[in-house]
Amino acid sequence: MTSAIATHSRRLPLGLSRIEGRGFLASVATLVSGQTVAAAIPILFAPILGRIYTPHDYGLLAAFIGIAVVLGAVGNWQYSQALLVETDEDRAARLVKTCFCTSLITAVASLAIASGLALIPSIASALGLWLFALPLMAFVSGMTSCLVAVATRRSDYRFVATMSAVAALASSVVSLYLGWMGYGFSGLAAGYLVMNLTQVLAFSYRHSSALAAIWRIPLGGAASLALSERKYPLFTAPGYIMRELAQGIPALSLNIVGASALAGQFSRAWTLLTLPINLVGISLSLVFQRAAARELQETGTCWPIYRKTTLALIVGALPCVILASWVAPAMFTFYLGPQWEDAGYMARLLAPMMYLRMIAGPIWPVFFLFRANTLEFAIAALQLALIAGGTALVIAFDRPPVWQIATFVVASSAISALQIYMTWRLARPASPNAHQTATDRQTEDHPSCKTT
Repeated sequence: MTSAIATHSRRLPLGLSRIEGRGFLASVATLVSGQTVAAAIPILFAPILGRIYTPHDYGLLAAFIGIAVVLGAVGNWQYSQALLVETDEDRAARLVKTCFCTSLITAVASLAIASGLALIPSIASALGLWLFALPLMAFVSGMTSCLVAVATRRSDYRFVATMSAVAALASSVVSLYLGWMGYGFSGLAAGYLVMNLTQVLAFSYRHSSALAAIWRIPLGGAASLALSERKYPLFTAPGYIMRELAQGIPALSLNIVGASALAGQFSRAWTLLTLPINLVGISLSLVFQRAAARELQETGTCWPIYRKTTLALIVGALPCVILASWVAPAMFTFYLGPQWEDAGYMARLLAPMMYLRMIAGPIWPVFFLFRANTLEFAIAALQLALIAGGTALVIAFDRPPVWQIATFVVASSAISALQIYMTWRLARPASPNAHQTATDRQTEDHPSCKTT
């Protein structure tokens, strides 16, 4: 079987050998330039969409996306994270097949979940037939993250950036047209679906050679690799699910207590404030993960690139957050319309948390580089417990709904600070012999890192 897999892998170069010594900043700049356009498109459409759709529509969209994102976090069971840091071509080829199979399993399970949610009158009446789009969303999310990992391995950053912009444009145009036609929440949901479909179809065409692994790699080879990398479904995937659940709690809980309009205000502030932050953060994270993986393999430590990246984020993110919090109320009212004034104050409330997220997000892959899956899982569990517990207390003591948002901000800020501290602990050399120790640990934990 090993020889067969090696043969199939030669037909399917996933691109590690094609990654040339491209500069870190050049790669980030390529991604950020395209991602900036992707962030600008929804912002340009925002004044029109804000006057076509109501806060109630966006509140329902937040609930729908909250469910879809949780299922998307399951996706390929986070085997795409293993694909990003994998250094062996045979294993990388098998990981593509593993991602396909696990995404398909998730989609089938999502159909059962959607059917169960359809039996709940309040959810069924609010989301309707869109519940049955969830299986497709789960499969698409799993395959998109897999193909983005393949593109990153091939240093195809320009295409990743371009497709972010194209998908954002397609989503905005669909939402605008359907909103003008009077479809309300369904117009927003359709735009979200189109955005995801655009990406997966484009990446499938661009990197069709990688998808050849689905048919060429034996199922047994993919299954054996899935077992050897079981930390990802056992710890990383549940961690992602818990983080997405935690982030979706405010929108869901506000809808539950009948504050759908406030949920819409919060959702709109969250989306517009995090859009550029997330896009830049994703760009930095992708490039940092590949560069740090190479540095760790070659020298036994990723501390130099970790230190430079973190310091740059601490300094560079602060002016952006201060400016956003200062002008948010006036900007939201002027740009989106009078009905969105509260969203501006929500953005101001979210600003401190956003600053910590801008630092913690791009350096998050340190957990994967050092195989600290269990630690990542523990942090995610703590985040969910703090946010869910705090929200439950606010509801139980009948406090104003805005307290739910304040609880979310405080708990999330604390978790982001903890994430920054733990990645620093992992990346920082512990002793003068830390380079050799890190290399030995990586070789012991990951057979593909052994050198001959």
